[in-house]
Order: sequence, then structure tokens, then C-alpha cells
Amino acid sequence: MQSYYATRKLRLDLGCGGSRSQGFVGVDCYPAPGVDIVADLTRTFPFSDSSVDQIKAYNIIEHLPDRIHTMNEIWRVCKPGAIVDILVPSTDGRGAFQDPTHISFWNINSFLYYCIEFPPYLSLCHQYGFQGTFQATRLEQVLSPGEIIYVIAQLVVVKQGQGINAALPLTCNDAFIQDLYQQYAQLSATQHQQRPMIPLHPLLPCLEDYWKNPLNLGARETLKKRVSELLSYF
Repeated sequence: MQSYYATRKLRLDLGCGGSRSQGFVGVDCYPAPGVDIVADLTRTFPFSDSSVDQIKAYNIIEHLPDRIHTMNEIWRVCKPGAIVDILVPSTDGRGAFQDPTHISFWNINSFLYYCIEFPPYLSLCHQYGFQGTFQATRLEQVLSPGEIIYVIAQLVVVKQGQGINAALPLTCNDAFIQDLYQQYAQLSATQHQQRPMIPLHPLLPCLEDYWKNPLNLGARETLKKRVSELLSYF
């Protein structure tokens, strides 16, 4: 199976059931039309280290008992820069609890523990046994037509020295960016006991505009203004 996908992009649809997404390899614990690989995802995922380009995990991680194991395995099998797209019912609504097969429970704050933008939480999670790092490009709650609150977590896999902006064409060697992020990260670290972590992902569009043309004073001022707004809010 690994050799078959070695020459092409490997995109996994975890817990796909009979609804595998087009262009993805369907993975589920039970055989069904569209399931290409039957696997017990409570154990080691049947993929080599750093072999997967993208993971879609919709309505599956709440069925897996060990949250740290789940995130470790997702991180392990993914290549650096791989995209992880998660949809999970939130404990902020009834959807997390209504299904008797839901055995782990998540909300938007659960993902802070796995992401580089939130250093105190990530440090704690490493102490708990998490071995990886993600960058959050989207963390938000949405309400389904059935009035179930879901968390959308779109993450980028960070490995082997990649920096905070692994998902961007940005190396973070830019002194202006480094200075802004240091302000941002230091305030997050000092306030984490009293207030929520300050996320980096709202800055990503501004960072992208700035990086396209660092000499553009308008883009620079927009980025500085956005940082100031977020810092004053928190």
C-alpha cells in the first residue's frame, strides 16, 4: 500500500464511512463502499512517518479514546507542511454528548495545546506526551443546520525546525516580523493564567500581504495596526 502511493500525493479521509471524499484514500475501522483501508485508528496508524500530504478528519476524532495519541499519530504520519482539516462536535453544544459512541470530547480550546501559536499550552501538552507541533490556520466554531456546534480546526504540520510561519512563504528572518511576533508571544506567555492565548492566525492575511512586498509601507502599517488591535483587545 505504501509503495503504491509513494509516487503520488497521499490524502487520507479518516473515518470516511461510505462517504469518501474524491481524491482521498478512505480509511475506516469497518469495510464499506469507499473504504480503501480498514484500520483500527485507536492503534498505530498504518502509514509510515512523514508519508501523508493531507488529512481530512470529519466526525471521527471524537470516536477515538486517547486525544494525545490521535494527535501524535496524525502528526507522525504527515509530511512537514501537510494540511490537517478537522471537524469535530464541540462540548459547547449537545452534539459532543448525544452520540453514545463519542468517547473523547473537544472544544475550540482543545486545539490550543497542539499549536505553536500558544506556547504555554503546547509546552504543557509536550509534558503530557504530545510529540509534535501544528500551526493553526483556522480555528472557529460553526453551527450546523441541525443546530450542532462544531469546531473547525485547520492545521499545518510543523517538523524539524520549521518556524511559526510554516504555512506561509515566510521564513521569519525578517526583523520587522520577528519584533512584532516577539511582542505578541511575550504577552501571550505572561497572560496565559488570566486570559486566553493570543492566536497568531488572525494575522496571517496581513503577513501574506506584507511578505508579497515588504517595502510596501501600507502593508507594513496595516500589519502593525492589526497587531496593536489584538494586543489592546487582550
